[in-house]
Amino acid sequence: MPTKSGGPPAAALDRRVAALDERVNLLEERFHETLANLSIALVDGYFVKVWPDGETGHWVAECPTVGACVQEPTKRKALKAIRAMVAEMLAALQEWAERVPPKDV
Repeated sequence: MPTKSGGPPAAALDRRVAALDERVNLLEERFHETLANLSIALVDGYFVKVWPDGETGHWVAECPTVGACVQEPTKRKALKAIRAMVAEMLAALQEWAERVPPKDV
C-alpha cells in the first residue's frame, strides 16, 4: 500500500535497499578477486592485461595498444589466443597501410 506521499511503503524501500547492498557487496568481492588475479604479459613487445571474468569464470586477455581482446576458458588459452589476435591485427594494419602502433617495450 502506498504511503500518503504516493511512494512505496518503507518496508518495500528497506527490502530494495538491502537487495542493492547485497549486489554492491557481490560486485565489490568480484572486483577484488579480479584485481588479485590480474596479471600483465608481454606479447611481441606489447603489454597484455589478463584477468578472470567474475561472471563467466573465463579468462580475458586484452592488448589495449593494438585494440585486441579475447576471452577463453583458461588463462593459458587466453594468452595463446591473444598472441594470435595481436599478430592478426598487426598484419591487417600493415595490409591496409594503416599506422602500426609503436611497441610498448
